Amino acid sequence: MMAVILPATATAATASSPLGLWQMREGQRHFTLVVGENGGELIGTILDGETTTVASMLEWTASSGVLRFRAERADGWRWYKGVATAGVFSGRMAETAVLAGMPSELAYSRHVTGWNETVLDNDIVPRTYDMVVNGGFLARLRIDRDPVAPGRYIGQFKVYANTDPNVMATCQQQTQYSQFYVRWSNDVAGLYGAECEELEYDVDVSHWNGETLAFARQAGAFRQDFQGVVSGTSISGTFTQDGVAGTMPWSGHRAQVLGAGLTPPDQGLAVWQARTRAQVERLMMAGDPLPLVTTVTVLQDDMAPLAPGGMVASRDDDPAAWPQNYRLRELEFDYSLPGVDGGEPLHRISHGYLAIPDSAGPHPVALILNGHGGSAWSTMAPFSGYWYGDAFARRGYLTLAIDVSHRSGGDDPAHGNVAHPAIAAPGMDSDWEQDGERTWDAMRALDYLLSQPDALSGWVVVAGLSMGGEIAAQVAALDTRVSTAVVAGYTPDFNVMAWKDNHDCWQWQHAEIRDYVEMSDFLALIAPRQLIALTGLQDGVFSWREPPFSADKQVLRRARMATAAVDWQPIHYVHDGGHEFRVGDRNVAGQGPEYVRVPTQVAPAYAGDMAWQSNADATSLGKTLFELIQDHDILFADG
Repeated sequence: MMAVILPATATAATASSPLGLWQMREGQRHFTLVVGENGGELIGTILDGETTTVASMLEWTASSGVLRFRAERADGWRWYKGVATAGVFSGRMAETAVLAGMPSELAYSRHVTGWNETVLDNDIVPRTYDMVVNGGFLARLRIDRDPVAPGRYIGQFKVYANTDPNVMATCQQQTQYSQFYVRWSNDVAGLYGAECEELEYDVDVSHWNGETLAFARQAGAFRQDFQGVVSGTSISGTFTQDGVAGTMPWSGHRAQVLGAGLTPPDQGLAVWQARTRAQVERLMMAGDPLPLVTTVTVLQDDMAPLAPGGMVASRDDDPAAWPQNYRLRELEFDYSLPGVDGGEPLHRISHGYLAIPDSAGPHPVALILNGHGGSAWSTMAPFSGYWYGDAFARRGYLTLAIDVSHRSGGDDPAHGNVAHPAIAAPGMDSDWEQDGERTWDAMRALDYLLSQPDALSGWVVVAGLSMGGEIAAQVAALDTRVSTAVVAGYTPDFNVMAWKDNHDCWQWQHAEIRDYVEMSDFLALIAPRQLIALTGLQDGVFSWREPPFSADKQVLRRARMATAAVDWQPIHYVHDGGHEFRVGDRNVAGQGPEYVRVPTQVAPAYAGDMAWQSNADATSLGKTLFELIQDHDILFADG
């Protein structure tokens, strides 16, 4: 075995002012922290329902962004500490029965996250509200400035689920699912409601001033008129519907507070992207610390490629025309990370395979990520459903496949993808989200990949299917070294996923991800770099409505709207398959190239047009996925 030690460079934390109105979340408890200043001293108040208490011992360290405060309760004291980054907060809380000095590190056992209205709400748009309409319909409303009509606003409205059993039963009869499903979350049973997902409406916003709202949604003869009033982070009101007597209630709360919106951000896309990356890194991966030391161990070297075996029928990259002219190297990565509050270093281990082309370099590079039940090994296995790592290696890419897994169980232990314990200090749980750990692993693997002498640093592809596509999108969103992201089978609507039977590993444990970002925001963070999103016409993994690809078209449209200022055109490759990777090089029936096909219609053709979302018509680009990557990335490659 061989070990290589790579030193890391230090980076300063991105801090922001603590002053303002903080909306905090501690488990299922919500409270407001108001931080002000008097004579140069910080003063604070905590609003918790009907209770108001003083936030004492307020301390702010500008260089690190660390914020501490204390609250007196009837049953003792609560001590808070965490880091504020660009208007978001992530930290912990400890409780003591008596005032007897600062709690020990291990006592900080509960997590607290939050966001600062004063920092983030500089304007009345963009605004997003998660709504409950007429008691059971769950919907999301988005409002933003009209990009072509000054002083006016645009909006989108989508029902993504329903919690009324009678309505759900009707919805289920209209899908292939005819029984109730039970969801267990935080030990509470509930019925799935995603069978009632609807198409997305462009709404007519007739009035919005940040305090009162009026809008209508209409398609054909169907029309609803909504009026509402804002109270803090909540909104409520009534609506009427043509043909239905009387008024009906609706209410909502703020969501997607970091979102790009439906028009390019006023501060400029690059400014929004830089801030949002720092905010997401704080919430998802404890601020994205660089490793103190990285040890890379070669477990096996100069390995032959895995034997082809019986390839899956959907593999369409024409492997017969591209021999396995590469060798494999099995690697283990051992990272030492900064400890909690200067404590003992933390550790993280990951595993992967590096494919080294037989030809002389330099080579374009590809970072490959597997989905559920897979592994780095399976992406290099020609006969696996995750065969795309082998496909990139056959085409001369310096290819590093890295394991994507879970904290318990492991996704493919037989081939090295074992359980990945959380990044946590002894005796404590993790400050990281699972997706944060996976994304961090991938970015650190990219460090190693780009350190190879034959790597073309300007031609960097990250690709994955399903959970691998999820992490590929997040890596590309946060790491600007990526020139092309290939996101297969993962452009879902988070609200639909939350009410469907999907694995919940995409969700954050400490914060509620939907309060902060949506999938369209991760995609907008990739612009103006190339995004190729793959959707199967028959892929119902993330949506139960027919056709299942409509939500993908909605998400891609929102990403385009938010990035219109840079004229960014992501490629939405809509193929005729299911939840699988495609490149369009060989028709799966063996009849020649299918090529990448993109939707003919990606937005409404006229006001009230709903059909665009279900329109499966597509146009061929006359190129394969690999040709599209080359056409884009060769312009940025070194040499």
